[in-house]
Amino acid sequence: MDYEAGFDMVPPLTKEPRDQEKWEILIDIVQSIVWYKEIMLFKSNYIEFNIGDHPKIPFEGHKFLSFRSKISNIDPGQTKDMIEEIWVYAMVVFDSRARYWSNKLGGSSVYSWQDVHDSETSYDKRDLQREEKPSTEAPLWTGPNPLEYQHLYSIQSTPGKGKGLIACTRIARGTRVLMESPLFTVTNLALTGIMENDIATKLKSLSKVEASDARRVQIDHLDSSIGNASTVLHKPDDALAACRSLAALLKEEYDVSVGIRLARTYYDAFQICITHGDQARAAVFAKLAYEVRVVCEGEDSPAVGRVKGFMANPKSHRNFGTSMRWRTEKTMVPKGLDDEAFDQWLWRQGK
Repeated sequence: MDYEAGFDMVPPLTKEPRDQEKWEILIDIVQSIVWYKEIMLFKSNYIEFNIGDHPKIPFEGHKFLSFRSKISNIDPGQTKDMIEEIWVYAMVVFDSRARYWSNKLGGSSVYSWQDVHDSETSYDKRDLQREEKPSTEAPLWTGPNPLEYQHLYSIQSTPGKGKGLIACTRIARGTRVLMESPLFTVTNLALTGIMENDIATKLKSLSKVEASDARRVQIDHLDSSIGNASTVLHKPDDALAACRSLAALLKEEYDVSVGIRLARTYYDAFQICITHGDQARAAVFAKLAYEVRVVCEGEDSPAVGRVKGFMANPKSHRNFGTSMRWRTEKTMVPKGLDDEAFDQWLWRQGK
């Protein structure tokens, strides 16, 4: 089954010199790509690509709305590569104004078919005359040349760490050196349970390497989201569920070598619980954090000593009493539960 993909310019470019000069830079970049030369048809006022639905790029940027084509889901071939490459170059020049979309990923163009058709019809008549600029005029575009990205780094082996990207030159802060499409998307980030099931289902469909990459992306996402103070205060169940998901992903990805990140996750869970007066769960999470951290750092570590203190007296943490919505005493840890039931209690599942 075919799908449609492309990128839009949002908002459209104006006739102002700054926009037009940037557009000319993009046109120059596109014309310099060697393999495009085999499929480019040069018309008076635009370039047509002899591939897919024959998408077009005008020489006058203010007329451009969208660059799109149908792509075969079975054999996307050069059409998909071309669209994504030109979009990347457009992103370098125009930043977030160049917006990629794909029906396959659930996205769509912000412009209607009729709008795009009308804009492409206007390509046939040139509105602006290209002016020769004095050689002393400072260029309006000072960003990096995207054609040089591939020379910024190389893939090399490093002792004991496998392969990695090694910089070949000084790279300016903010330079984009790598861009990839997401391995998958989830349907609803607001509902934690749905999100977990969605992620689990999609992870199973990925290859071993892809699954590892996807887990690490999700680990970083969850790690960042847990520190949101508003969520901890107003939606603590969501914050604790995120800790649970993160702990599970860390164990799955790193197994016995998970180390400090797992200890930190347990400590985050401790802080969430003690912030809402739950001394029982806080004491358990402090113990879990201690057991992982002491292996990594030893008993003489100040961080280990601090966590050990919270294990003995969780309410000594400065956040205790911020809220008492989960109020429990340290002695209220349930006894006699099997591992699954205890885990359900600890992470407040089914509450």
